[in-house]
Amino acid sequence: MSNSNSLQVGATSITLKALEKLKDLYFDIAQVPLPQNARLRRRGKYIEISSVWANHAMELKKSVKMQRLSLIVPKTDEPNMYELISTTSLPLTAVEEELIAFSRSDSRCATLITLSSGKDKKQYIKVFDQTEHIEICCTDVTSPKKHGLIYNDEEFGGLKWSSGEGHLLYAAEKFVKKKEYYDTELDWTNEENFLDSSVYIWVPNDEGIVFFGIQNTPVKLGKIYCNNRGGTLFYYELRSAKLTPLSNQNVSIEGLSFSPNKSKLIYFQRQSEGPHHASVSCQLLDWNKNEQQLLVPIITAVSGTDLNRKQFPGLYAVQLAERPWSSDNKRIFVSTVWGSKREIVSINTETGKLEKITNNGTFHGSWTVLDVNEDCLVAVCSAPNRPPTILVGHIPKVDSGEMIIWTRLDNSSAVEVRLKLLNFSWRLVDFDRGVGGPYEGLLYIPNETSIVPLVVIPHGGPHSVTIACWPSRVILLLLNSGYALLFINYHGSLGFGNDFVNSLPGNCGDLDVKDVHFAVQTVLDMESRLDHSRVGVFGGSHGGFINFYKVCIAGNPVLNIAAMYELSDIPDW
Repeated sequence: MSNSNSLQVGATSITLKALEKLKDLYFDIAQVPLPQNARLRRRGKYIEISSVWANHAMELKKSVKMQRLSLIVPKTDEPNMYELISTTSLPLTAVEEELIAFSRSDSRCATLITLSSGKDKKQYIKVFDQTEHIEICCTDVTSPKKHGLIYNDEEFGGLKWSSGEGHLLYAAEKFVKKKEYYDTELDWTNEENFLDSSVYIWVPNDEGIVFFGIQNTPVKLGKIYCNNRGGTLFYYELRSAKLTPLSNQNVSIEGLSFSPNKSKLIYFQRQSEGPHHASVSCQLLDWNKNEQQLLVPIITAVSGTDLNRKQFPGLYAVQLAERPWSSDNKRIFVSTVWGSKREIVSINTETGKLEKITNNGTFHGSWTVLDVNEDCLVAVCSAPNRPPTILVGHIPKVDSGEMIIWTRLDNSSAVEVRLKLLNFSWRLVDFDRGVGGPYEGLLYIPNETSIVPLVVIPHGGPHSVTIACWPSRVILLLLNSGYALLFINYHGSLGFGNDFVNSLPGNCGDLDVKDVHFAVQTVLDMESRLDHSRVGVFGGSHGGFINFYKVCIAGNPVLNIAAMYELSDIPDW
């Protein structure tokens, strides 16, 4: 064998070994389970928290789920604290249930199941009695042909139990008779209202429903990524078929929730047709008096020349649990983006007072509310170098000044040691290039002594945000392969005041690009372990500076701005 051939074989062998190592690393990362939901129930003196976790099974090429059941009990000598008795896990291997809904009392559980039947699909709703531990019914909802397929996606899917627990509310496609061939004239002037199914709810006494009706005018993009679509909040009375508007027209509304005593309805609202995912206000409707009240206004700007992470920046990307209320019907607990992290805040529906209840004094991670029941709050917390964990805490009384003491329900230390995926450090970095005020980013660096290359990862959107939480599989793969990573929340990002969001429209491709490049140059100068000659960019819609960045990975990039003008509802594109 010639020297050139032997060198080629040797190089191929090294490449294959590197690929095998990379594949094994990705398999390890995919094994880390991520929490999907959790629900708390009281069983006498014990409290039971059931949670569903998912991880990607590489050999199956699909996501698999498991259920964890944790049992806690209040500590006798320490008030408002809990002791973990046990946690057990069980794989969920039954028929995939696409939607699941629990009644308010937890006595009934409804699931939507979709099965293939030749070229068609059949859907069933199964109702299970959790008290008697028996199936109540399993109904074929396809054969009657009252409607088409029930929506099961995150944007439009949802099963909602009535207060009396005798009816289910869901959204479905219209039933359309199949035709092999047909001609039609498209009449775009025939407008219809349709409801955003993530924004509908039964009213007290099950006399009707409240829903957000969106004006179905021709638009360039759909609702799922454009939550600034305009519409009106309506009340539909079932007996009289009367439709009553509850809000102004042409507003964008998210998240409906009635208080446990059914006297208060809260929702989140912004003006339509502005930037995607812009700040929302929290609105209250007194259902008995039919009176509107603004609880939390839109915050235009965070004061000060430097980033003030303690000052409330407004509500962004609000995540509302199915049960967000305290038992006294006074407070709701929601998750919101707050700078480069996600926090849990309480909103007093009587005074409008907002309080941050997480990361007070010490940063533990980004938090999301999963469930609130009987003044117990279940949440998930994660940080860039800390896998997600579920915690439970007792809600203090109003204005008591007490902090929630959290009890951890699982122990991920075994996962951390076994997978050894956390050998990196991270920190928040502030930037200010003298235009539009300061902004910030997150810098992750492997804990190695050698010089490491830098991958710059600006978020897409453009109105989005990168938060300090457990990274995605691709990000962990890069970190554990020896790459430093820089995420930049440039002007236009969420969680820094609404003026910060509105500073980008009209300046896309200029303000954001300059923010990103300035941030890169700043961290290269401040961090001696970064290799100036090996800098890459990895983004959704970003590129440029081809002499500076040695490699570029663009997912779903803007390739033709002229064509995007006809397709996108983002004016700059």
